[in-house]
Amino acid sequence: MKICFISEHFSPSFGGQYTAVKGVVDICKIKKIESIVIHKKSKIYKDKKHLELSIDKCDIVHIFGGWTYFYIKTSLIAHRLKKKIIIHPMGFYEPWSLSQKKIKKKLAWHLYQKNFLQRADLIHCASENEEHNLKKLDSTLRTVVLPFGINQKYINKNIKNKIQKKCVFFSRLHKKKGLDNLLKAWTEINNRDWTLDIIGYGDQNYYKKMIKNSNSKNINFLKPISLTSKKFKIFDNYDLLILPTLNENFGIVILESLSRGLPVLTTNETPWSIIQSKNAGWIINNSLVELKLVLNEIFCSPKKILIQKKRNTIKVAKNFTKERLSNFYLKSYKKLLSI
Repeated sequence: MKICFISEHFSPSFGGQYTAVKGVVDICKIKKIESIVIHKKSKIYKDKKHLELSIDKCDIVHIFGGWTYFYIKTSLIAHRLKKKIIIHPMGFYEPWSLSQKKIKKKLAWHLYQKNFLQRADLIHCASENEEHNLKKLDSTLRTVVLPFGINQKYINKNIKNKIQKKCVFFSRLHKKKGLDNLLKAWTEINNRDWTLDIIGYGDQNYYKKMIKNSNSKNINFLKPISLTSKKFKIFDNYDLLILPTLNENFGIVILESLSRGLPVLTTNETPWSIIQSKNAGWIINNSLVELKLVLNEIFCSPKKILIQKKRNTIKVAKNFTKERLSNFYLKSYKKLLSI
């Protein structure tokens, strides 16, 4: 079995997309499945003959994304070569995403995007939330839910009984991620004991201007981090990940932080309700008022409550190791080839 992964971008600076594709490549290695990655800047893609030969040598084409010419072109080649096709939409068809440039996307949906999804042999959803939203768009789509995972070796086995009163926002600096609300809430609360570090690719200057005239002195913008090993190490410096996102089809950074013993404060626009049910974090509505209330609650929480949440995060993360999930991916790939 050989799998061809298609992703328009394949660079750490693209955050979740890179991590998702790289993660499934790692899962293939665990199961000794041969694979290649074709992206827009790869030599394979730039040579039409080489591109077709590379796809033809694969049994399954696993596409990560949609909408653009890159994906339409590669999927048409895969169809012509009669390859089995899986599409992971990367959250591109989530309600929030569809609400952006709404008229343009609605037109594109009826012209070619609906057909792009319908012609796939299988739609890979990262969560039941994503599957539900896709089925609302088209109930005939053939779907499978396969979460993303983390390497077992990165799970923290030594949670320290220490609270440093440090929070981190670790994601793209983008309005979708809710950073605007976080900065407003943080500056309005103006707690002097806790600090907030912001790490991610994007326009730092836009957000620095937001807090320029505030009295908050405990907000720091740090350099983006791309290396996985460094990312996991830096999580150990914090007590809380805050991601008040407007929408996530999965939210890999949430899983990464849980694996290091870092509780999460996020919204019900993610598929991570488990962190609240397992007492490993806080889930709120997309509301500035709720964000402020919960932040104040956290700042006033006894140390023992925060330590217990830290320990509970590890129990959640253990369900999402690549080693465990690899069995489900292999089963889905084999079932697809047998159809």
